[in-house]
Amino acid sequence: MLGPLYRYINIVGNMNEINAKKAYYIKLGTSGEWAPHCIDNSTINLGYYEIAHETVLTGNEKLISNECVSKSDEARTRDARQILKFYDRDPEILWVTFYKGYLYWCNAHPDVEYLGRNKNDHRYGSRIRKTINGWCNTDRNGHVLEMTKLSDELKKLFYFQGTICEIKSNEFDYLIRKINDDPIGANVATQSKQNEIISANIVCCSFEKGRVYNRRLEIHGVYGGQRQGGISTPAKVPAIFLFTGESGEQYGYHDGPDENGVFLYTGEGQSGDMRFVSGNRAIRDHALDGKTLFLFQALKKKGLYRFLGEYACSSYELRSTYDVHKTQRQVIVFHLVPVDEMDTIELAIEEKSKYEAMSLEEARTRAYASAQAQEGKPGKIGKRTYRSRSEDVRQYVLKRAVGACESCEKPAPFITINGLPYLEPHHVQRLSDNGLDHPMNVGAICPTCHREIHYGHHGAKKNETLKEKIRQLEQHKPKRPIA
Repeated sequence: MLGPLYRYINIVGNMNEINAKKAYYIKLGTSGEWAPHCIDNSTINLGYYEIAHETVLTGNEKLISNECVSKSDEARTRDARQILKFYDRDPEILWVTFYKGYLYWCNAHPDVEYLGRNKNDHRYGSRIRKTINGWCNTDRNGHVLEMTKLSDELKKLFYFQGTICEIKSNEFDYLIRKINDDPIGANVATQSKQNEIISANIVCCSFEKGRVYNRRLEIHGVYGGQRQGGISTPAKVPAIFLFTGESGEQYGYHDGPDENGVFLYTGEGQSGDMRFVSGNRAIRDHALDGKTLFLFQALKKKGLYRFLGEYACSSYELRSTYDVHKTQRQVIVFHLVPVDEMDTIELAIEEKSKYEAMSLEEARTRAYASAQAQEGKPGKIGKRTYRSRSEDVRQYVLKRAVGACESCEKPAPFITINGLPYLEPHHVQRLSDNGLDHPMNVGAICPTCHREIHYGHHGAKKNETLKEKIRQLEQHKPKRPIA
């Protein structure tokens, strides 16, 4: 099997200008698992084994939907329309897919070859169309079409939940310019890359809780990071990917949530005592480093993982156990708490007085110390510790703002019943605004600026400006805790 890099570059360089009336994105098999087969065999393959070829040839959407196995009428109609797109004979349609971090495109012969309904006989779909000159992952001048260099909107196709969709007009125009190596398209790509960097500072990574992802294609293929092992630290996004499963039991540990919802996650290292290096250090110091923890659980089918959610490291403990060779050793067990379940605590009167009495420098020192996980206990105690550490950061940031929004610099919109200016903590590195973070990554802003950053057209740019303001405010921060 040929790898994706520079595939067909020998026939692509300096080709004629590419023209098309429209473009369809197609996901080749579940999570794109048919892509290597289709690319190597120069075909476009489609499943829908239950739909008869003769039924589709009628062009009757209702008849086709009646044969679909989806449960709802809406889903059956959607499936019928996708199948009809596959049978679209227009020779000026451009077909697009993603594989191993690259965009592939092709034109197709008009005829559909029906293979049959038996999945055992036809494991790569029930029908195919042959491509014209094969799939290509370069532009007309031979430049490789990397996903990281495409517009954000075009990359969103990778997460399309269906099988086939038409690419919208704006992105269609961008796609054609990109494939033709149009200088205008190149400028758009440069701007898109800048927007991508800004956007990544807010959203970091886009995962849906409970959804199943192909680790190689949909996680590392998009965001990078080590493809092996339980802890992956991609360089291009502020994130740490944690993968858990049953394989760790042979090395003397078992991951999973305790009765209080704290996820016990064992660090990396298969033999000898575990140390705070590499991935283990990354988890412990994720708040200090401005990184978000994304937790995935392995399924029985190899390569597939369910996204459990965004977590934060509350604390850790050292345990004695035995490795695969029955040798006693010390392992690190991290206490991870789900960020979306960690609401802000209501402080007791004495706690409020304690924070109010602190100087800014005292509050800052306390906040920086709280940003790093310490050895502690899991369960309810661990959750209380986590909330307390989060509150240290929150209270410092509010004190740092001195009653004015750190984004627009206007006074807080009103005074709370406690007599304090109302401002909202905002995490500049991630989507969720709950839980622990580093003071360098949290701003105190008014509700209007907060909503604009999350939902406004210029929100990403506004977030980047806030991030720079916070950086300047924290230039004289205390020294980083020593490991």
